[in-house]
Amino acid sequence: MYLNKSHHSFFSVVCGGTLLGLLFFLWGCVSDEYPPGNDTRMGVLRFALSTDIPHDVSTRSVNENAINDLHLLVYDASHKLLKKVYYSSPMASSTDLTLLIRAGSGYTVYGIANTGNSSLFANVSAVDTEDELKAFTTVLSSWDGIGNGSYLLLSGSVANVTVSASSSNLSAPSSTCSLPLKRLAAKVTLNVGIASGSGVTVSGYCIYGLPKKSCYVAHPLTTEENADGIDTQTNRAVDASLPTNGADWTNSGLVSLSNVTSFNTSFYMYENRPGVNTSITLQNQKIKANVPATPADSAAYVMIYGKAPGYSSLSWKIYLGGNNTGNFNMKRNCQYTYNITLKPNDSDTRITYKKSGTVWAGSNIYWNGTKLTFDAAPVDPSNLTTQELTNMKKQGVFFLWGSLIGVSPNGAHGDGYSASVLLYIPPSGGSYNSGGSWITKTGNDISYASIPYITDDGSPYGQTSTYLNDAGQNTSTTYAAYKGDICQYLSKTNAVSGSWRMPTAKELNAGGVADNGYVAWTGSTAPWASFGGFGAESGNVQGTTQFSSGGIYTVNGSSSRFPASGYRSYSYGTLYYVGQNGSCWSSSACSGTYGFNLGFSSSLVCPANYYYRQDGFPVRCVQN
Repeated sequence: MYLNKSHHSFFSVVCGGTLLGLLFFLWGCVSDEYPPGNDTRMGVLRFALSTDIPHDVSTRSVNENAINDLHLLVYDASHKLLKKVYYSSPMASSTDLTLLIRAGSGYTVYGIANTGNSSLFANVSAVDTEDELKAFTTVLSSWDGIGNGSYLLLSGSVANVTVSASSSNLSAPSSTCSLPLKRLAAKVTLNVGIASGSGVTVSGYCIYGLPKKSCYVAHPLTTEENADGIDTQTNRAVDASLPTNGADWTNSGLVSLSNVTSFNTSFYMYENRPGVNTSITLQNQKIKANVPATPADSAAYVMIYGKAPGYSSLSWKIYLGGNNTGNFNMKRNCQYTYNITLKPNDSDTRITYKKSGTVWAGSNIYWNGTKLTFDAAPVDPSNLTTQELTNMKKQGVFFLWGSLIGVSPNGAHGDGYSASVLLYIPPSGGSYNSGGSWITKTGNDISYASIPYITDDGSPYGQTSTYLNDAGQNTSTTYAAYKGDICQYLSKTNAVSGSWRMPTAKELNAGGVADNGYVAWTGSTAPWASFGGFGAESGNVQGTTQFSSGGIYTVNGSSSRFPASGYRSYSYGTLYYVGQNGSCWSSSACSGTYGFNLGFSSSLVCPANYYYRQDGFPVRCVQN
């Protein structure tokens, strides 16, 4: 998933900018005035109200710039309410607003616009002080209530206002101040598309972490008005909605889409400022565990739901904020635009997925120079890329049934087990390797007969047996004995991404062939088909040689290829039929002596074959 986000001031604060208003006289409004004190001199104050044009034109019907109605509240130097006035008439032309008020200094003037409620502050005791006004909140009735009306709520303030004594002639004001108004809401735009060739379709989305409440008056961060606009606080700011109060929060509910490959939407939300995590340096680290606020999911995020070839379900969890990394703040009066490209990615923890059917690893297990590993599963198993096809043809190293030690496949048909053979030994706490890293030993160091493998009975038997997958075979004790499910071991030790295991015999046998039964390539071999000419080949010690022949296994339109890797015989570890026969161990026990495996040659395939557990075959992992 790729995320490109732009963030800029939704309505920047420009005093003396575009003036939206009408000239109002005292008798054209609803006015409440506190009785004057000892100083009864009066003065006329002129306000220049301003809102800024948004950077992006909205496609909604809501007018983001208009002032439809206005509450003015003036507080004196002791932070007590001096006067409040409500103007109900539209203010659509550029002019000034004047107010007759007691002369004085140290005043703070607040403007709150577009409430549509003349009695909002009728209870004077609720806003008698500035602190009470700052705590005064608005509450949403629905998640999209901000954009459902015709206007957006605006508020602003100007401090240290002085009103000089003069006549009460409203046309000749003695004092002037500029009152910029800001939007209470942030505006969020999502531009969502898919990565080329990913096959993703989107079925819907849901927006979480939406505050239902907002203070009318801004509570800016200490860095709010810095020139660079960079937030630095590492804990939650003081917002009206409390993270611990579930009633303060809402979400959009599922917005259904018709399996689209792109969509665009915009919405408004009240400010939600969980803070900044300065340790985040990459997009994929912007996850729940790294949200500064508690609880973490009080941060705003978007869940996008879809599917893709090989995935029955996908969901992408995208946290919002002031940048693509550590800033989780959504601030009032700002616009946030996210350009999101969706793709499946099994290692990105922001993505939750469920694979459809059996998901095969991208190759047999091989040695990469430092550890045993395998290639990632194809993005779209029904449409394999050239590189994915190449990966699937890797010969792989060999394993005895239930062994964690890989045996190199180097050589050709008839080559014996010798000093040139390498054994890949994990740091599982056993006697062969007491260190913390994978090591190699040679055939001279450890005889083939001494390589550990599971000899326990393994019942109950059958193609659905999960014996090697079971917890009892995957403990620290079994791992120290170099025994267990090699795919689980690689997963648990982070040698590979994701959760993997060995396949059951049934998963290798979707065609339902009987135990040790076979079908010919030339006959009805679905879901199997062969490729290549099955000629003699030889491999390298890493198991990365790409073989030209093998079998193609296709189930539910998804394909995987198994190379004709040959095998090592149970008796002395001699190589046989390299390039001519292919095998792959399952996790299923056939008896106390045999394990089930896939087997094939140039003429037939035996999906539920069984052989001695001491035979050396490749392993192809499947995803849990």
